[in-house]
Amino acid sequence: MTGLSVAEYVHAVVSLSAQTLYALRVLRAHCMDDVSLQTIYRSVVIAKLTYASSTSDLPRLEAFICHSDRHGFMPANLPTFVTL
Repeated sequence: MTGLSVAEYVHAVVSLSAQTLYALRVLRAHCMDDVSLQTIYRSVVIAKLTYASSTSDLPRLEAFICHSDRHGFMPANLPTFVTL
């Protein structure tokens, strides 16, 4: 069994998180409220990205966070990713 390199691991985490964003957009289209969407986002995506943040590929994780923020899934009271 071969292990993932850091870049492959971060790519996998970002890909899974992107799938979660798609699911959140579908839920929004079916009238789920923003507070619930942001709770799911924090529970699933932020947890994965925080775990992956111990890698050296932080710029890619930061870019994904900015993408999420543009779609409105980042709660306003959530600290920045760097402080997490």
